[in-house]
Amino acid sequence: MKRSRPAIPPSVIRKLREISEQITDAFWNDLHSEYAHLAEWTLQYFQTEFDVARTPHQLQPKTHTMLLNLEVLCSLISQRSSPVSHRLEALRHGVADSGLKISAQTVLLEYSPTVRLTFSAAVMLERPVIITPFITAPWDEDFYVNLGRLGAYLVKKRKPPKRIREQFNDAIRNNIRQQAPATRKRSSDPKLKQLFDRMNENLFGNKLPEVTVRWGRFNKRKLGHWDAFRNEIVINPLLNKPEVPPYVLHFILFHEMLHIALPPYRQNGRLLRHHKEFKAAEKQFPYYFQSKTWIEEEWPKHYRRYRK
Repeated sequence: MKRSRPAIPPSVIRKLREISEQITDAFWNDLHSEYAHLAEWTLQYFQTEFDVARTPHQLQPKTHTMLLNLEVLCSLISQRSSPVSHRLEALRHGVADSGLKISAQTVLLEYSPTVRLTFSAAVMLERPVIITPFITAPWDEDFYVNLGRLGAYLVKKRKPPKRIREQFNDAIRNNIRQQAPATRKRSSDPKLKQLFDRMNENLFGNKLPEVTVRWGRFNKRKLGHWDAFRNEIVINPLLNKPEVPPYVLHFILFHEMLHIALPPYRQNGRLLRHHKEFKAAEKQFPYYFQSKTWIEEEWPKHYRRYRK
């Protein structure tokens, strides 16, 4: 059952698109004083009419992206406080810590409807800019400060020091554990959930927490993955075909469950996901060698059979 979206009149969306174009031009051309009143009115509209930052999946993705980016620019131009502006200030503080000269146009937080742990940094119109999808994440100030520090080095095209990289990764993990950003809640597939529960009981002593287990998309390289961001295990649907031995599906699910039971850790500056303990535990799976052999020899042919 799909979640209903609020009925925002098309005329309102069209008007906001026009305002978005004006505000964007004003932002990049330093016309802040001329457009301060319009930016302030638009920001007030967000706060009184609807809270787009808290309902990301109740709007069409393109519309939601446009509105959130507009809210960012209006906060900067009007210099009015908003949840976005607090994150901007923390991010700018991190940029300044790294010795990068900052101005009102230094940092632009840009929302992407795809929830992911990636961002980019570049120079736009001779200004350093950090583009990140974290705008809707109510994460702590420490995360945004570390994001700014790391982004500053990327803008300068310099390799971030090991200390900066470790602080940023630690901030990500801390916030994932505490509160993940709002994302669409998906339900488990009954077949996969039953298999997960049985393996959790027999192989993990029921020590693994409740997670969503579902089918994903056809993928040539990924047979499955554990998404700590959404608290879900996603399995390649090609493993649900009759040609695939059941033990292969079981092995892939077991592999992803191990990522929960034996999380990654840092050693000599590197984040180890498949560390020694993980590999040793993986080999305890009853059909480990048979599964590895099938994946190596049969998976490429199996994928080509269904790729069209």
